[in-house]
Amino acid sequence: MRRHKSKQACRGLADQIEEALRRKPSTIQELCRDLGFSYYAIHVRLMALMTSGRVHYVKTPTNGGVGLAHVWHPGPASKEQLDELQRKDQARAVVPDRGPICTPQQVTTRAYTAVNRRDPLVAALFGPARQAAA
Repeated sequence: MRRHKSKQACRGLADQIEEALRRKPSTIQELCRDLGFSYYAIHVRLMALMTSGRVHYVKTPTNGGVGLAHVWHPGPASKEQLDELQRKDQARAVVPDRGPICTPQQVTTRAYTAVNRRDPLVAALFGPARQAAA
């Protein structure tokens, strides 16, 4: 999806996003299409730009009026948007304690004694076991 081949291609992405928003307010999907980067690359840069006060979003009804789309604009974010961003960051930073970590183990030795008896289902499908020649 990315036009650029090197890993350094995202270096100036924040500036490219800001320039694109100066030309026309856009959604993340439109920025992805115009700039040729992934949704997540654009999203991460937009959050960083919003934290630094360079962009903000406006919730706008979609074409069918069913939902809301975040249309991004240049300029500082409102206090409510920054508070929401900070709350989300704090929620992501908290890692719940899930107790001790258990490693799955597979038994590699015979756990049951050999009874020299064929499983009933196998016997039904393939017949009784052949006697070993002595």
